[in-house]
Amino acid sequence: MDIYSKPELYDAIHRHYSRDSELITSIAKRAGNPVLELAAGTGRLAQLIVDLGYNYTGLDLSKGFIDETQVNQLIWRLEKDGQLAPEEYCYNMRMIYPHSMD
Repeated sequence: MDIYSKPELYDAIHRHYSRDSELITSIAKRAGNPVLELAAGTGRLAQLIVDLGYNYTGLDLSKGFIDETQVNQLIWRLEKDGQLAPEEYCYNMRMIYPHSMD
């Protein structure tokens, strides 16, 4: 089964995965603001970076993963304080369209 074609499954598998959290926040702190993540998937790591107060943009090829990111972002904003967090706690996710190699 390919978890990279099913964003809900990808999130379910990684829901409690946190081994890379320390590494990601360390790299973001060294790189500084803003942060651009390529192959950002469902935005799983975006929250860590936004919590540092950094501007975040994630890019991904999969429309399904980008759509899932929008759901995840809303859930995360609601979980912040039981209400929608201010817009500054949001992050940007964009789909990139691969061009033909022909």
